[in-house]
Amino acid sequence: MNQILSVEMPKKKSKVKSSKGQGNKASTKSVVIFFSIVLLLFGISLIGISLYSMLGKNKTSTSNAQIGLPRIDVTQNATELEIDISCASEIASIEYQWEEKPKQEVAVRGKKSTDLTVSIPSGTNIFTIKVTDVDNNSSEFSKEYVGAKEPNITAFGQKENKIIISCQETQTIKFISYNYDEKDDQVKEINNTAGTIEIDALEGEHELTIKVGYEDGTVGRISKKIYIPTIKIGTDGANSRYTKFIINASDSRTIDKVKINFNGTIIEEQINDMTYTKEIPLQPGEPGSNKMIITVYNKDGMSITKRVWDKNRQK
Repeated sequence: MNQILSVEMPKKKSKVKSSKGQGNKASTKSVVIFFSIVLLLFGISLIGISLYSMLGKNKTSTSNAQIGLPRIDVTQNATELEIDISCASEIASIEYQWEEKPKQEVAVRGKKSTDLTVSIPSGTNIFTIKVTDVDNNSSEFSKEYVGAKEPNITAFGQKENKIIISCQETQTIKFISYNYDEKDDQVKEINNTAGTIEIDALEGEHELTIKVGYEDGTVGRISKKIYIPTIKIGTDGANSRYTKFIINASDSRTIDKVKINFNGTIIEEQINDMTYTKEIPLQPGEPGSNKMIITVYNKDGMSITKRVWDKNRQK
């Protein structure tokens, strides 16, 4: 009996150990499976969130496209902003301005796209542009830009129908150019630290822009309103039969004085008015013997001179 017990007891003990090892293995396997399922569900949820986010972004973009807001693209070069505008509907209005300067309006009704060129003023300024279409959708663009320094203009004067402008700098001036009312530039090569240009004086009110190009590649600019008197000279008769010169002058800045040289006799009058009219009777003589030079000055010191003679008059 003692032998039987001593033999069977180890077998029973061995059976108990085997049962306990299988239980531990089953428990570990369950934990691994549980965490695998949790990780799988977490990964699926992350994918779902990403997909939702992507769909949401696409929806916003589509929504904006459906609204059809005007598009404004602005490119800066050395002296100007180049602006491209496009709309799904026709453009109703375009307004832009530099800070502390008057608002400018651009008439483009009937178009769905257009382009503008806007000069950058000297110094640091904020530019703002607003575009509205016929459906009352609007877009606005605003940004700060830095323009080149203003040219150092040392002289601004006149010499009979010519405006004289001089510029002097510490660095080499490559060129000086000018334009009236943002039309084509007239350019003069300088290649010196100082330069002078002569500009034809235009009657009436105009925007004169001076640009100075420097050795370092920058371009300075300055714009100024120029007011030049207007003179019209007529006669008292039709075609070639007349006996008088008739002068009509005007200036929105007020005429200061008028100087007339008629056949060598000089007459000078102080006016202080926006208009001036005068009749000059012709002297007897052969056609072409009556000659007149008239100069009209305004309050700004600007002037215009005209010459006329009776060369086509009949006796």
